[in-house]
Amino acid sequence: MDARKKVVRINAPQVRPTRVKIGRVAENRAKAAMTKDVHLVEAATATDGLIVSMDEEVRNLFKENSERIGELKGLVWVNPCKPEDTALEWLEEGAPTQKNRQLGSMEEC
Repeated sequence: MDARKKVVRINAPQVRPTRVKIGRVAENRAKAAMTKDVHLVEAATATDGLIVSMDEEVRNLFKENSERIGELKGLVWVNPCKPEDTALEWLEEGAPTQKNRQLGSMEEC
């Protein structure tokens, strides 16, 4: 993707309060997985609030902890490999922020 110039690099600051909250509220296994992928949250927070990832385990962990980590609630998460996420249709519509796709309101993945 880099060679094709498809990657847009941003200087997303670390969302320190989010990292601290993960450390405080998540269980050890969840804490490790969430900390490993917190860069997705940081990039989404610094840009458009959208996360596109195939990692269902960490998606569920962020979802489960979204009540205690408020900044996660409004982030939209879409898995391009899950047919029920209808990622292509969603992208063709301009990737609108839909409440049912937000971590704070989505059903169990």
